[in-house]
Amino acid sequence: MITKRDTLFLKGLSILLLVFHHNWLMDGAIYPIKANLRIVVWIFLFISAYGLSSQIEKLSPKHYFKFVLKRLALLYIPLWICNIVILIINLCVAPVSVVEYYSGPIYIWILDLFNLSFYFGTPAFVSGWYISMLLLIIVLFPGIYFVVTKLKWFSVIPVLLIVWFFKWKIYYTYGGYLDEYLMIVVIGILFYKYKVFSKFPKISGIWRWPAIAGAAVIFFVLLCLRNEYIPYVSENIYLRFDPFSTVFAIFVIAAVYMLRSDDKASLLFEKLGTYSADIFYIHSVFYNVVFPKAGLTDPYLAFIICFSASLLISVLIEKGKDLIGFNKKLRSGLDRLLKTGA
Repeated sequence: MITKRDTLFLKGLSILLLVFHHNWLMDGAIYPIKANLRIVVWIFLFISAYGLSSQIEKLSPKHYFKFVLKRLALLYIPLWICNIVILIINLCVAPVSVVEYYSGPIYIWILDLFNLSFYFGTPAFVSGWYISMLLLIIVLFPGIYFVVTKLKWFSVIPVLLIVWFFKWKIYYTYGGYLDEYLMIVVIGILFYKYKVFSKFPKISGIWRWPAIAGAAVIFFVLLCLRNEYIPYVSENIYLRFDPFSTVFAIFVIAAVYMLRSDDKASLLFEKLGTYSADIFYIHSVFYNVVFPKAGLTDPYLAFIICFSASLLISVLIEKGKDLIGFNKKLRSGLDRLLKTGA
């Protein structure tokens, strides 16, 4: 089984690569290897599906609705806290844009607040395509989970049928098509249900560092292969269906499961993983708003500033939450309200 520490390590590693990826694309340029670090999206989705499976299996179907409500609350409330920070930064950097946006119709910024702008075609100020997709996956997850548990490994077939024959598709600007990501969600559920990672060996002792070096080489080879596999069209780097990314993500997750130890590097990534959600929410305001206003185009400097500032803000947010016991009160309050411990 993937442990909590494995998950934190993966989140820490992934958020570091994602911030680098976004800042490298800041000026619209595409440098293949760096652009293909977008593989972390599949890693995040696998982690989400794996974790949701561990929570929903404890429930009877009659509790699925409450399960969805709680997951949405746990998604939205921390996001709204970060949105306040984003709004403050926007007010400092681009106050005219903020005033103009919020002077518009109220329904537009309510949809934006709930990350629904992508589904209604309305302007977005704080919405992100990934959160919009994730909330839809959460809503659909009980149904997906039910189908996967019934069809078992054959559940990949409906995914392929949807990809190849279903004409009505949901498209996210900068994210591509929803069906491109369904396979990794299904695989995440299957890997949890059948305890697949427990069949993988843990590598330690004298073999660990050679194995880490080998895994790093394979990672960059796969990155190069993904670059060759995925065609580039203008600034878009998305395919309608991308099975290669699913395989790539599983390799990375398996490597972490087999090679992670309790050394200082591992502990550093795990600690970073505890702030990954806040960093994910906040970092986009820098490369989307702050850096263009400042005229900063150097991707390396942008990465250093963006990552450092986002991490600092995230630490302050989480320390503030800890001081008032926010996370514990939120979860216990939702449990009491919905009468479920999932």
